[in-house]
Amino acid sequence: MSKPYILTPHRFLVATYMATLITSAALLFWLQPMIAKFILPRVGGAPQVWNTAMMFFQAALLAGYLYAHVLTRHAPIRIQVATHLALLLVCLAWLPIAIPPASLPPGGGNPSGWVLSALALSIGVPFTVVSGSAPLLQSWFAASDHKDAENPYFLYAASNVGSMSALFAFPLIAEPMLDLPGQSLAWSLAFAVLVVLSAFSGRLALKTSKPSVTALNVGAERSGDAPTSLQRFLWVALLLASTSLMLGITTYITTNVAAVPLLWVVPLALYLLTFILAFARRPLISPQRSLHVLLAALIVFGIVWAVRDALSLWLAWTLALMVVYFVTVLACHTQLAQIKPHKSWLTEFYLWIALGGVLGGSFNALLAPVLFQGATEFEQMLGVALALILATSAFQRRDSTRMALVLALASLVLPLGADHAGLFLPKNTITRERNFFGVLTVQNDAEINARILGHGTTVHGMRDLRAGHNLEPVGYYGRTSPLGDVMAELLRRPKMGDIAAIGLGVGSISCYPTGGRSFQFFEINPAVTRLAEHPGYFDFLKDCGAHYRVKHGDGRLRIADAPPASFDLIFLDAFTSDSIPVHLLTRQAVEIYRDKLTPGGLILAHISNNHLDLAPVLSAIARDLGMVAFERTRLGGDANSGSNRLLDAQVEMVVLAANLNDLGPVPTLPGWHQLHSDGSARAWTDSYTNIVGALRIFKNW
Repeated sequence: MSKPYILTPHRFLVATYMATLITSAALLFWLQPMIAKFILPRVGGAPQVWNTAMMFFQAALLAGYLYAHVLTRHAPIRIQVATHLALLLVCLAWLPIAIPPASLPPGGGNPSGWVLSALALSIGVPFTVVSGSAPLLQSWFAASDHKDAENPYFLYAASNVGSMSALFAFPLIAEPMLDLPGQSLAWSLAFAVLVVLSAFSGRLALKTSKPSVTALNVGAERSGDAPTSLQRFLWVALLLASTSLMLGITTYITTNVAAVPLLWVVPLALYLLTFILAFARRPLISPQRSLHVLLAALIVFGIVWAVRDALSLWLAWTLALMVVYFVTVLACHTQLAQIKPHKSWLTEFYLWIALGGVLGGSFNALLAPVLFQGATEFEQMLGVALALILATSAFQRRDSTRMALVLALASLVLPLGADHAGLFLPKNTITRERNFFGVLTVQNDAEINARILGHGTTVHGMRDLRAGHNLEPVGYYGRTSPLGDVMAELLRRPKMGDIAAIGLGVGSISCYPTGGRSFQFFEINPAVTRLAEHPGYFDFLKDCGAHYRVKHGDGRLRIADAPPASFDLIFLDAFTSDSIPVHLLTRQAVEIYRDKLTPGGLILAHISNNHLDLAPVLSAIARDLGMVAFERTRLGGDANSGSNRLLDAQVEMVVLAANLNDLGPVPTLPGWHQLHSDGSARAWTDSYTNIVGALRIFKNW
C-alpha cells in the first residue's frame, strides 16, 4: 500500500519556488510575441524589425541576470527579497502592456531606433525584472536549509517548463481567444499572480536562511570551487552554439523543407526540452550516454546522406536533421550541466550563459547572412558544437581517446559539404543570393522548360523558356488564372488610376495589357528587384514595355503614403508561403487599401497556400467593411491531363469590391463564387489574428 503524499515544509518550499519560476518564464515567453504584435502594424514586416526585437529581448534577459547577480553578490537575502518585491510592484505602473497610440516611427528610414525605444519604454523594466526571477529564486533556494540546497540548478528545469508552456499556449489558446487588449489584461492578471507567488517565495527564503547571508557566500568558498577562465569560456561557447543551432535549423526547415505554419515551434520546444532533461534533479541521460547517442545520430545522418536521392526531401532531411539537432543540443546542455559551478557562483553562471545566447542570436541574425551564401549556418555551427562537446568532455577527463577522435573528425567533416560542395543546392542553379530576407535562387527546371525564382520551397515567379513564350505570364499569373479574369475586366474600363502590386516576384504581370495604366510595385526585398531586372534572367519588366516603378519597403506602410484614389487595382501577392505577413491582411490594412482605390476600384488577393485557408479571413473582413468578396480556385495541371503542373499551377485568389456592380462580369465567369460570412468567423484585425484557426488540417477533421 502506497504512502499518502504529505506536503512537508521542504516540499512546500520546492513547490512554491517551482510555481514562481514557471509563472515568470511563461510571462516572458508570452510577452515577446504579444508586444511584437503591438509593434508590427506601425513598422511593417521587415526582418530588421524582428532582428531588432529579438536582440532587445536577449539584451533585456542579460540585464535581468546582471541585476540578479549584482543583488545577490552585494546584499543579504532580506535586502534581496525586499528589493525584488519592490521592483515587481513598481512594474505595475507599466500595466497593462501597450504601445501608446501617439507613438509612431519616423517617416522613412530605418525604424530600428524607434523599435528599441518603444520596447524599452513599454516593457523594458517589467521584462528585465521578471528575467531576474530565475537566478534570484535559485540563489535563495541555495541559501536555504533544504536537503537539495547544494544543487539548486534543477529549478532551472522548472523555468524551462514555463517557457515551453507559454510557447504552445500563445498560438493555441491566447491568440484564438483574445485580442491584444484582452491578452494584455490577461498578462497583467498573470503578473499579479507572479507578485503574490514571489512574496510567498521571499517569505520562505527569509524563514529558511539567515537574513545576513547572501546566496553567493553560502558555504566555504574554497579556491578549488572557483570557475576557471576555460570553464567560463565553455559556458558561453556551448550556449552560443546551441542557440545558433536552434535558430539555424528553424531557418533551414521553414525555408527549404516545408512551409508549414508554426513549424518554428518544434525546434524551440526541443531546445527547451533539452534544458529540462539536462538540468533535472535526476538527469535522464548521463554525459557519456549523450555522447554515445550523438555518435549514433551522426551515423544515421551519414546513412541518410548516402541514400538521399532515393528518399523524399521531407522524410530524409527533416527527420535526419531534427534528430541530429536534438541530440547535439542535448549533448551541449548535458555537458553544460556537468561543468556548472558551485552554487556560490550560480548567478554568475547564468550571466555567462545569457551572454552566450545573445552572441548566438547575433551570429545568426547579423553575421550568417554575410558569411554564408546559403542558409547553411546550421551545418557550419554543427561542426563547432561537436568540437565544443569534445572540448568540454576532455575538460572533465571523461572521454575516451576513440570517442574523441570520432567526434573531432565529425566536427571537421560536416561543415565542409554545406556551403561549398552544394549539399543542399538545387540542380541547374544559375545564381543564389542571400540577405536578411532569406535566400533567393534562380534555376532552370528542365522538366518543364522554365526558369524559376524560388525562396526555399516557395516559387515566387517563373519564365517559360519555350521559343515564343518567354514573355507570357505563367504559373499563378497566367491568362487563365483569376488574375487574368480581373485584368481583362480592368482593360474594359477607362483609366482612372494605376495598378499597385504588393510583391514584385519576377514582374510577369507587367506583360498584361493595362489600358495605359502604370504599375507600382511595392517590394520589401531589394534582391528580388535586382533578379527581376537582371538582363537574361527574367525579361518581363524590360521587354514588355509597361511603365513601372518599384518602391522598396513594407507594402502596407508604403501604400499608405499614396494619395487617396490612386489605383484602379491593388494586387496583394504576399500570401504564398509560410511567413504570412498578417499585418497585410487585417481589417485595418484593407481599409487602407480601400482608401487608395478609385471609384469602382478592386482589391485582388493571392491566397494560394497548402496549409492555410485564408478565404474565410477575407470574407469576414469584407462583411465587417460592407464590401463584397468573390473567390476562384483554378486547379493546377498534371501529367495525366497533359497540362504543365507548374506553368499551369493551382492558384486561389479573392477579389473585393465596394459593391457587386464594381466587379462587372467577373462573378459570372467560370469558377467564381461569392464568399458569404455567417457571422461566426471573426475578422482579423491589428489586435486579433488566429493562424491556428486558419489551418486546413483542422478544417479537414
